[in-house]
Amino acid sequence: MKLKTNQQEYSICPKCGKEIILPPAISRVDNKTEICSACGVVEALERYVKYQELRGIKVDASKHEEQVKGIREYYEYLQEGYKHRLDKVQ
Repeated sequence: MKLKTNQQEYSICPKCGKEIILPPAISRVDNKTEICSACGVVEALERYVKYQELRGIKVDASKHEEQVKGIREYYEYLQEGYKHRLDKVQ
């Protein structure tokens, strides 16, 4: 799905429903779906957590949730700055 704001056209991330403004990531689920950068990092982190658990290493769920929240906040900040710069150029 595409979304137009001002003169820019953005895709919508199928995982979180937000605009994909920064260069997209490819989902690790099917290796072809474009998702937003934040969802890409979260998918990678989730894979890492699963890998650690398979190795018998306990992962603190509260820290994991805190990391995911921080990742999403950081990428929202980056996207807003990037979008603002793109809108100024147009």
